[in-house]
Amino acid sequence: MVQVRQQLIDGLNVAKRITPINPSDYSRIIFCGMGGSIMPAEAISMLWLEDIAVYINRARHLPHWASKEHLVICTSWSGNTEETIASYESAMEKNIKTVVITSGGRLAELARKDGVILILLPNQNLNPRNAFGSMLASTLTLFSHSDIIESTFNSPLFSQEKDNFGFGASISEAIGAKTPIIYSSYSWRFLGLFWKKFFNENSKIHAFASFLPEAVHNEIAGVKEKDQRFFYLILEDSEEETTDRLNLEKFYKFLKKYNTENVLIKIEGKTRLEKVLGQYILASTTSAQLAQQLGVDPDSTEIIESFKKL
Repeated sequence: MVQVRQQLIDGLNVAKRITPINPSDYSRIIFCGMGGSIMPAEAISMLWLEDIAVYINRARHLPHWASKEHLVICTSWSGNTEETIASYESAMEKNIKTVVITSGGRLAELARKDGVILILLPNQNLNPRNAFGSMLASTLTLFSHSDIIESTFNSPLFSQEKDNFGFGASISEAIGAKTPIIYSSYSWRFLGLFWKKFFNENSKIHAFASFLPEAVHNEIAGVKEKDQRFFYLILEDSEEETTDRLNLEKFYKFLKKYNTENVLIKIEGKTRLEKVLGQYILASTTSAQLAQQLGVDPDSTEIIESFKKL
């Protein structure tokens, strides 16, 4: 299992050397990144912090409305992500205050040359999705929210590795050769993307993620009786808004009615951050076990790298 707790500590300690930034000084924070490197921004958007207005940019260039009222955060674990470097250069052209979070590469070189804030994290030869903890902790610490991170250090979620392993094994066995489709409420929509990315990159399979209520207005038209091609994962938070929770329970019953393969996964934790971390760990564990089951290397990036060479 990815050592999330230690990564949180490492990211926090590195960022504490940097002068904090007050996010309230900016009308919006534009996070730029791709794949696993943008997962920390997705997590922050789910924390509902009042002083952080998040926009996630997955394009090569900043949105046309980006201005000096905004703060740009460019996150690339490798430091060599083509799209993130292009976004960085776009921010420099617009003279927008920018922060770089990386473990090195070209992006670190540009940040040093241009004199922008650089959070340089220790490179532990990890894939970006597995460096989530350090990137998340460093970002929140930069925004003076280190207390949120520190409050998780004694969380029971870090001592539940055996439980996660067992539950993840049962889910991966149930998925088998089927295609996972993950559903959640809109407020937890990025958790579905966490699962999707882990299935894609660790298990080397297609996976899809969506959210309610949108999905019940279109996607469910594709549900078929006893369809063995798909496996449905429903992410439910018992503490979320009543209508959203009841809608998910109704959807779960609907899938049962059609005799589909599915599992209801409880989003658990004392805080929203603990819930995010808990789902991150479970998704990582489940997808790694599915990779082993399917006989693939979860750390291989051969296919992605072959596309980049075209």
